[in-house]
Amino acid sequence: RNMKKNAFIAALASLLWMGSPAYVGVLTFVIYSTTGHTLTASKAFTSLALFNIMSFPLAAFPLMLNWSIEAWTSIKRLNKYMVTKELDSATFYESCSKDERDGSAYSVEVEDGAFQWGEAQSNRTT
Repeated sequence: RNMKKNAFIAALASLLWMGSPAYVGVLTFVIYSTTGHTLTASKAFTSLALFNIMSFPLAAFPLMLNWSIEAWTSIKRLNKYMVTKELDSATFYESCSKDERDGSAYSVEVEDGAFQWGEAQSNRTT
């Protein structure tokens, strides 16, 4: 349910941002006409040419905004990681070298294990 809501919001946002060049053009002509100006063919075609030039930046703006937010988040995470205190490697490896429960040298031990990757190999002749 939550994924469906997020997908709907993402689709709506995409529709709004990708359609923004057309919305800007229509809105500009409506405002221009309703403010008492006369819309002539020369003004309309010149405006459409300019809107066509601006269509890529208008459509790319949300992507750039999203990438900027992701970059900022990554920078904050990296900064938080870089300013943390370093672990004392001797203490770290000393605590990892022996399992404290039974004193063994390994945390995980497998006896008589059989492992395979992918399909089992048969005695095929090819």
